[in-house]
Amino acid sequence: MELSKELQKIGLTEKESKVYLSVLELGEDSVQNIANKSKVNRATTYTILSSLVKKGLCSIYEKAGKTFYLANAPEFLTSLFELQKQEIEERKNSFEKLLPHLQTIHNRKGGKPTIKFFEGRKGLLKCMEEFLDGYEKSNEQVKMAYSKDLLDKLIDPLDRLKFRDIRIKYKVKSKVLYNFKEGNLKDTSDGKRRKVSDKKFPITADFAVYGDRVRIASMGKSVSAVLITDKEVAKTLKTIFDLAWKGAEDEK
Repeated sequence: MELSKELQKIGLTEKESKVYLSVLELGEDSVQNIANKSKVNRATTYTILSSLVKKGLCSIYEKAGKTFYLANAPEFLTSLFELQKQEIEERKNSFEKLLPHLQTIHNRKGGKPTIKFFEGRKGLLKCMEEFLDGYEKSNEQVKMAYSKDLLDKLIDPLDRLKFRDIRIKYKVKSKVLYNFKEGNLKDTSDGKRRKVSDKKFPITADFAVYGDRVRIASMGKSVSAVLITDKEVAKTLKTIFDLAWKGAEDEK
């Protein structure tokens, strides 16, 4: 087994592998001797040893005014996996922040709509956050339709509180069409609500629209959502909502 290549498979570079194995074999030694054994130049060896110390794979100490390096127990190599997990998580977070900007650039030239999919309750919260990101710059009401019965059935109270907190955070003003068998929802200072018959006009998904953004959530056995950013799609859904809003008034 070529140990250097095996160490590279778990996350060390080629030179890190050579230097680490040299320290491991020497037990403890100076930078110069480690460099000679690993056949890596002294300056690079010093930099690599500093990196291995930070990763918890080597220790450094002074004796009689000289600096020595010592390899920690091989079991410490597992710390590489934790570092890799952290790096992957950081990259993922950076990517999630970067993606909307890249999508905007990608779709700007051809006027294509951007479409993002989300799954599960956490995905639904994430979709709602992204839908409302930038809402404070808009003077529009969010036009939405949902079934209060389905929301109460599928979304637990804690998540409903999270939804409420998101709306409060973004100071959302809304117009709502809803189904609710158990009663009526009152208008509030930040929103108007109209109830529609669940028998004549059943609402089996949740949708909301403002600006150029549309959020649609499926409230079936598995919760999922889609976020669409497109001016024309949003404009059409606002028109349909306005027709439904007027129809709901006429139904009274």
